Amino acid sequence: MTTAEVDARSPSCCERTGDKVDQTIHSAFHSLGSFCSHRPKLTIALSLLVCVLCAGGMAKLTTENRPEKLWVPQGTAAEAEQDQFFGYFPRDARFENIIVEGAQKGDNVLTRDHLISVMKMHGEIESGVSEHEGETYTFTDLCVVAGGACAVDDPS
Repeated sequence: MTTAEVDARSPSCCERTGDKVDQTIHSAFHSLGSFCSHRPKLTIALSLLVCVLCAGGMAKLTTENRPEKLWVPQGTAAEAEQDQFFGYFPRDARFENIIVEGAQKGDNVLTRDHLISVMKMHGEIESGVSEHEGETYTFTDLCVVAGGACAVDDPS
């Protein structure tokens, strides 16, 4: 086929459809651009109005920050198990950890002497008494009870 033959043939159905789509998009954006350039104040006002209307839904926005609602599927076995877990360990329970290190940098805390001193410290914590606002508390008064005893990650 020569160039003249290609130019002389009629466009295919796909080419006609593509041309029509291109012409429609061109016409729509030309009209929009013409409207915006001839009426800038109205364009700005309409843009702000659309933003305000869209932002109106923000008044009804509520956030969910309860992890059990965010991460646990509702109506599943996991939810029932979580309820059972919270029965043993209430939400207001706090668990504390102590990181033990040697007196000198690089000391091995897994030696017999160090472990004995950690066990003594653990015993002092469990047998200690504290006073707050005139009330005296022991470890068992403040611990989380699980299975009839304090829930402790006992090092022994």
